[in-house]
Amino acid sequence: MSSIDTLYGTLDGVSFHSQYSNGETDGCKLSKKNTLATPYGDFVPQYETEDMGRRPRKPVRFHKSGAIKRVFPLDGKLSGFWSWKNEFDLAEKTRLRTPAGTVTARIIAVRFYENGALRSFEPLRRIVVPTPVGMMTAFDNEPNGIHGATATPCSSPLTAR
Repeated sequence: MSSIDTLYGTLDGVSFHSQYSNGETDGCKLSKKNTLATPYGDFVPQYETEDMGRRPRKPVRFHKSGAIKRVFPLDGKLSGFWSWKNEFDLAEKTRLRTPAGTVTARIIAVRFYENGALRSFEPLRRIVVPTPVGMMTAFDNEPNGIHGATATPCSSPLTAR
């Protein structure tokens, strides 16, 4: 195990990490608890060892500029043995500072643009967000083919209210 330095502090207990061609860290897996302090809140990436209930992916990803790309505090693999209720029971409440105000939610994934701005997060419940085009509702309790791993601008669609 090793440590790597990031713009958000040193990550300890790094069991695996990959790098971009410019030498910057692309992502890593952790075996110890670490806290990433961002302007939007503090996030603890998943750090337990993999098991049947975990996806085989890096819970921390970075852009080539070193800025955080994505953090998975919890990222379960739903199956016949692991349900959304198992995931809900493990998810901890996190305070997320957004341009629309502070949101306290059980967050599974947070995604950032390369410039450091919040790109998307997956809220547990419906929230109303003021935008330049009016009030929008973020949350779809029956998404069709949409999940935190998609490349869409918002993993939970915004719909007009």
